[in-house]
Amino acid sequence: MALILFRLQFTEKTKRVLADPKARVGRLEMIQGMVGELGFEFVELCRSLSTGEIIWLLRGSADNVILVQELLERTGAYERTSAEILETIDTIRNAQKRIEGISDNFRPPDQDEIDRMLLDE
Repeated sequence: MALILFRLQFTEKTKRVLADPKARVGRLEMIQGMVGELGFEFVELCRSLSTGEIIWLLRGSADNVILVQELLERTGAYERTSAEILETIDTIRNAQKRIEGISDNFRPPDQDEIDRMLLDE
C-alpha cells in the first residue's frame, strides 16, 4: 500500500472559521471516518511549517486518490489541494520485475533508424 501525502491550502474564509476552537471540535474524527470510507488508513494530521499547508498522511491504494481529491475540491474550502503518492521500495522492486519483459517490446519515440541499427549490432 502506498503512502499518500495530501497537501491542503485553506481559503481565507476557511481559516477564519477554523480560528474558532468550537469549529474544530470533532473535525479529526470526521476526517478519519471519511477517508476510512474511501479505503484509506489515516496515519497522521500535520502542518507544514515551511508552507503553512495542512498535511494528511494516509495509507492506501493510489487508485483511490482521485476520490479524496474530488470530494475536497467540491467543498470550496480549499485554495489548493495536491496529492503526492509515495510508493514503498518493495512495490517499486515488484514493478521493475514486471516491466522487464514489457520494455523489450517498447520503442522510445526519440529512437530513430540509426539508433535501431546500432542497437541491433
